[in-house]
Amino acid sequence: GGEDVDPAEESARAMALFVQWYYHEEQENRRIAVEARINRVIAAGDVVVKKNLEKALAKRAKRNKAVLERLNKASSEMAKLVTPWEEERRKKVQRDVLANTYQEKEWTRNFQRRLVTGERRWADVEADITRTQSSVSSSGPQNSGGSGAALGGAGAASSHTPAPQASSSSSSSFPSPGQPPQPP
Repeated sequence: GGEDVDPAEESARAMALFVQWYYHEEQENRRIAVEARINRVIAAGDVVVKKNLEKALAKRAKRNKAVLERLNKASSEMAKLVTPWEEERRKKVQRDVLANTYQEKEWTRNFQRRLVTGERRWADVEADITRTQSSVSSSGPQNSGGSGAALGGAGAASSHTPAPQASSSSSSSFPSPGQPPQPP
């Protein structure tokens, strides 16, 4: 009959007998001693695992702290480099703005002066033309030197001398380059 026994059934039966014997009242002291020994082994394993975990966490914290310190140092160095450069750029922009503002005002003043001078000169030219036309029309056909004589050109120098008032007015109206205009 030993050949018909299933090994799984035999194993299950042996296990059941062991559990029944192990949990019997007579084995209580033995059971307590085995459980204490198992708890000591597990506790020692827990201590090792906990210690290894704490070491890993400490290494990670140290590595994170070192990375953070490097980042702070790099940031501080960048700030030391950027701050003076930024200040220099800000001052240069302020200088340039002031210089450009001054230059714009100077250009505006120069344009205004030129405008006033140009308007005066134009008024003087119109007045000279009017005087010349009126003197030509009042003197009649004596001055037949053509349009050059009427306007005081080169041909008019020998035949007609302009009135002293007209020549002084035209010379004051057209100052030499670089000289400020004289008031009329």
